[in-house]
Amino acid sequence: MSIACYRLSPWHPLSRFPGPVSARLTKWWMIYQIAVKGGRHVKLRELHAQYGPWVRVGPNEISVNLPCAVRPIYNKLDRSPFYSAIPADADTLITVLDRQVHASRRQAWTKAVTSDAMQSYIPFLMARITQLDRIFDRETSKGPVQIDHWINLFLMDLMGDMGFSGGFETMSAGKDTEGWMEMFAKKKVAEIKASTGNKTRRDILGTLLDESSAIYRLNEAEAAADAALIVVAATDTTAQTLAALVPYTMCDRNILSRLQAEVGTAFVSYSGESENMDVSAVMRLPFLDACIQEALRLVPPGPFGPPRTSGSVGVNISDVYIPPNTTIHVPVYTMHRDSANFGPNADDYAPERWLEGSICTINFEGKPKIIKEAFMPFSAGYASCVGKKLALQNMK
Repeated sequence: MSIACYRLSPWHPLSRFPGPVSARLTKWWMIYQIAVKGGRHVKLRELHAQYGPWVRVGPNEISVNLPCAVRPIYNKLDRSPFYSAIPADADTLITVLDRQVHASRRQAWTKAVTSDAMQSYIPFLMARITQLDRIFDRETSKGPVQIDHWINLFLMDLMGDMGFSGGFETMSAGKDTEGWMEMFAKKKVAEIKASTGNKTRRDILGTLLDESSAIYRLNEAEAAADAALIVVAATDTTAQTLAALVPYTMCDRNILSRLQAEVGTAFVSYSGESENMDVSAVMRLPFLDACIQEALRLVPPGPFGPPRTSGSVGVNISDVYIPPNTTIHVPVYTMHRDSANFGPNADDYAPERWLEGSICTINFEGKPKIIKEAFMPFSAGYASCVGKKLALQNMK
């Protein structure tokens, strides 16, 4: 009772920040929004519409819907203790709290997604696209196709190829097999560590475990954790985006026709053989890029926003003092759909807003049509998604 009274009292350090009484009282309010009711991101948007840009969403937690707060929060602040509660034998790149350790481990990941490395993954990509094309031919002859199901399997197989030089065949099986993550990841780590090293591996895990150039050497638990991350992070987020992109583009005949016409320009000399496909041409299509950006804006894979901590001494964010040991984050879904950032049609799917010279990008009420700082589907700052370019290549 004393804790409850303190959290609701004017003596609490966060008392000046508005928010629901239940949220100020207990973290169970947020757990209810996630695990029972669902739609936490939608609830946060409602709260910001009601209370403004600063909302107290937990006893010691603040949500900030301000584009100008993105850089100070994600460049300056460390990850919150939230990540230490994730059940795993070791930290992955996205759960490491120590900045120096994170920076060292990120360098290995950066090598795995250089332009040269991404070019080496294209044969995997082309082979899986050919396989998916054949499956769609087969399945459409039977009736309607559950596209999101096959997209998930396609991406899982693809990341198995890119991450471990093969191993998943979920498209062939038509389903995922249970228990692959833990068993397969550990098996692959052991396999690579036991190799002689005479052969250069052109996959992500091989790059992470390359001790000849690594600044930070992963132990087996860390390697297994990162191996699972390769598939989970790249598969789930990309699949979510593509599952949003398909209905947005397919259900609008104007968008679909424009997209088909543009994609057709990249395949003028395409003979039907995947190895002859010019992937670089696909990557340079502006309307395709705009369609994907818009899908990422409306349905961001991480709608909540990664939590950070104000640390032991507190911090000033946009001239507002945040007391010590406060968890603070930016609600990505809310910011992406805020009319102050993307105009009065912020809830509409309008790829044109991303095109230079488009009416959508001129301005509204004297302001730029797009507040770029408000767009963060891959997070922001020092711990932003290291695989962003690879994800976009796979999507396109």
